[in-house]
Amino acid sequence: MLRLRNHALGGGFFGPLWPGKGVLAGAREGTREGFIRWRERGGIGLPEKASSAKEWKRKTWYELYAPPMFGEARIGETPASDPQKVLGRKVEVSLGDLVQDPSRAYLKLFFQVVRVDGEKAYTDFVGHDMAQYFIRSQVRRRATKITHILTVKTKDGREIQITAVVL
Repeated sequence: MLRLRNHALGGGFFGPLWPGKGVLAGAREGTREGFIRWRERGGIGLPEKASSAKEWKRKTWYELYAPPMFGEARIGETPASDPQKVLGRKVEVSLGDLVQDPSRAYLKLFFQVVRVDGEKAYTDFVGHDMAQYFIRSQVRRRATKITHILTVKTKDGREIQITAVVL
């Protein structure tokens, strides 16, 4: 089905109509330039739909696992058409979900995929962050929150940033 928009592209009720977003293959979908490009390609009948549904069905789901320091727990899954496309992806998981303890849900952990073995993707710990609502709840009235950020180098050569919060 061709969805047409006319008001957003400068037309009146029966003004120039351009194919809507998701119909044109290529860049600038749903714009006048996209319509002109479609017409220059031959433009007979409806514009070709991108085969996004077929591409989505060809993707395989890779299970994501936490590093050994977190017990190699399963932290989620991600779709990809190629195992190389999974490498480098970053994942955010709450500590509450990881250890099945809802009282620790305020701590967010960040992992990055470093290795893919079959349909299993193994991650490395990248960092963590505390939810702002939790930090705000710890500061009381007429109290001061002092924050200091340090960048230090570990023995193994990695550079990390430490944020110290004093309440």
